[in-house]
Amino acid sequence: MKPTKIQLKRIAEREKRQAAFHEAGHAAVCSHFGGVGKPEVWSNSSQNIKEGERAWRGKFEIFAEPGTVLIDEETNLALGLIVLPAPENWRVLFGIAGLVAEYIADGVTSAEEIAYSIDDAIMMNEVSRSDLDWMGEDWEVTDVAEVLQLLLDMWPDIERNAAWLIECSI
Repeated sequence: MKPTKIQLKRIAEREKRQAAFHEAGHAAVCSHFGGVGKPEVWSNSSQNIKEGERAWRGKFEIFAEPGTVLIDEETNLALGLIVLPAPENWRVLFGIAGLVAEYIADGVTSAEEIAYSIDDAIMMNEVSRSDLDWMGEDWEVTDVAEVLQLLLDMWPDIERNAAWLIECSI
């Protein structure tokens, strides 16, 4: 049965929301570890959206990777920032962050459940190549738990960023 226009609109709005939270999650982890970048969400303008393709897309462009921009403690405090040194696994955390943010936005806050869902999404080929490249193959539930806690601690900012991305998306 073919979806109605109302159903298609609801699907597109949900995908727009997911894309916004996804990119806001990447942005939060990047900036938390001192990186600089820009999230973006846009409508998939393809006339014929293929099976499995989303109506909304997003990307996070990194201008300065975490650990490459050094902010001294005095400047950090003066700006009211809390920028932690980038851990060795920051790429894994960054890659997972978008997916974890989507699950949090849907009310899921169990690291084990999110990790299982991410694993399923990878098996179903539903995770972008760029996220897979960042997170690699050796990510673990402990990485998901670390990102989950970090994003939960920053959630009001992530919600504001996602709302802004939804508002500004084309």
